[in-house]
Amino acid sequence: RMKYLIDEYDTDISLCYEIPFRDGEAEPVFDKKPEGKIRLENHEQYIEHFMDNFTGFIGWSWNKLFRADYLKQIRYRDYMYEDLVMSAEYSNFVSKAVWTSDKMYAYRISEESTTAAGKKNQAFRAAGSFLATEEFMEKNSEEFKRRYHLYVLGKVANLYANCRKKFGKKGAQQVYEAYVDEYRKSFVKPDNFKDKIKLWLARYMPSVYCLMATKDEY
Repeated sequence: RMKYLIDEYDTDISLCYEIPFRDGEAEPVFDKKPEGKIRLENHEQYIEHFMDNFTGFIGWSWNKLFRADYLKQIRYRDYMYEDLVMSAEYSNFVSKAVWTSDKMYAYRISEESTTAAGKKNQAFRAAGSFLATEEFMEKNSEEFKRRYHLYVLGKVANLYANCRKKFGKKGAQQVYEAYVDEYRKSFVKPDNFKDKIKLWLARYMPSVYCLMATKDEY
């Protein structure tokens, strides 16, 4: 089905939805005749998904079928969210994408791994993944890069806030330093005053920002 979609619509990637299930639950049964809705997107529409509130869908590898000739030109890199970084790199090859609403992949949620992840401080590694994606967005329009930079700054700021709540100021210091470096290096002003204040607070008054930050899991 995924290969059929690429061939039928002459796209560079096809994407599907998934059925999540937890340890102990029966594995999902898939419809043998998928008839979901089809959506086509150009490059500009496709990369907008990297700024979705929940970036998992665009960043996963397992809900996609890639063209082998493009995939051979990139690689998985040593990041916590290696799928996300790879997907950002591959996006440079995507001139057209096809999505199906069919659920064609079963995703097991392991309670053991979820619990373990919550006990380990991985915020700095998570921040590094988001920051790395900017490198692969350089070929896009200046307007997109400006908005994406602000999105990444916001992600790193929230990672800092949640890390500080869980592991204290010292445990979050590396994330804060990464945020400051990014803020100083290429800061651009947000479109609205509220976002401008939030990013400024994260830089100069992090304790205040931590009180108002929204939850951002890692």
